[in-house]
Amino acid sequence: MSAPRPPYVPVLRSHRAETNALRELTPAVRRLMAPLIEVSAETAQRLSQVSSDAVARELHELSAGVGPGESYLDIAALRTRDDLSTILRRLALRLSQVPAGTRLVFRMGDFSAPQRFADAQTILRRNGAAIRVSRADYVNAQLASVRSFLQGLSLTPHAIDLIVDCKVVEDGQTMVGTATLLESRIPWQSVAYVGGSFPQNLADLAKNDQHELPRREWQRFTEESLQQGRPVRFGDYTVQHPFQQDPPPKVLPSGSIRYTSDQHWVVMRGEKLDAPDSPGHEQYIALAQLLCERPEFRGSEFSAGDRYIALMAGQTQNTGSPMTWLQAGINHHLTFAARQLEAFAAA
Repeated sequence: MSAPRPPYVPVLRSHRAETNALRELTPAVRRLMAPLIEVSAETAQRLSQVSSDAVARELHELSAGVGPGESYLDIAALRTRDDLSTILRRLALRLSQVPAGTRLVFRMGDFSAPQRFADAQTILRRNGAAIRVSRADYVNAQLASVRSFLQGLSLTPHAIDLIVDCKVVEDGQTMVGTATLLESRIPWQSVAYVGGSFPQNLADLAKNDQHELPRREWQRFTEESLQQGRPVRFGDYTVQHPFQQDPPPKVLPSGSIRYTSDQHWVVMRGEKLDAPDSPGHEQYIALAQLLCERPEFRGSEFSAGDRYIALMAGQTQNTGSPMTWLQAGINHHLTFAARQLEAFAAA
């Protein structure tokens, strides 16, 4: 393997809360991660009626517009477009004009048609790429064609990062080492294990209460990665479930704040924002005040998300929205997890 990749690979969808959370990171934290930005079904639908150049412009903004450093771009949601080759050619041209380390992400369904990505070869040769596999892919016969797929694009495994997406990590489930055979047969540039265990929704959590939920993916990774013969990278789904409704439901959720700590998440859950007799959005202020009193709270200087929480706790005029509170939780998580992983690797 060549030089190590940034150690942290968080998966984020192309929604405002996620991309805004990335843009608010400090340069020191941003350099510790290579976020995997996944074009959502909602974004793909919105782009379905626009030109190839407009799509390429938005993809460029998604990948290169989240700050300097490496990133991954997963465009699986766009792969049925007839103009994909044109989009990739124009995207590659845009990316070649800036020092962005954007790596395209390939999935199993791409292996049968490498020619569809031929127009992106300039950026593939410069930045390399990534292959994202899940557990279900291990029994897919197409997996055996990975080498021929790379050869068809004039790429070698040494320029490719393998991303093993374990999806939902449950209690006692193995995470690291699940793709041992795939790792051992091909000399990848790096290998990352990604998973998530944040609940899909908060319906099972008592209202108007404070909860601590285990970060199972972090616990499994730290236990199992020490058993590997070489370094592996870590990724998660921040404070979201690996399988989110897409597009998101057009209903108001409960007022809640999601906050990451060493081994668990703190969830401050209120009531449904539009329920009868609910305090509505004003409950965010009280929840923020309670969170700031907890020992897990890192203070306003820790991240942009923490600054937002502290600011909202200290006033009564503004309440924020579900999007801004999710953005704050994601920004705090990205900062916390990146620094946590840096300390773990150093130890």
